[in-house]
Amino acid sequence: MIKECRDSFGAERLKWASDCPFHVDPGHNYHDSIALIRDRLDFLTSSDKAWMLRKTAEKFFFS
Repeated sequence: MIKECRDSFGAERLKWASDCPFHVDPGHNYHDSIALIRDRLDFLTSSDKAWMLRKTAEKFFFS
């Protein structure tokens, strides 16, 4: 699903979110939630990750 969204809309229009309160349920945690984007999806470029984890939010909230 993440690949389809990136391919359809571009990383510049995607923003990572924690899925709170899901990530605090037993067996889920914040580290694993962010690691999905940061470490586990080999089709994401470093630029994609930068946009999804930081730059999209910066642009949206502070531009």
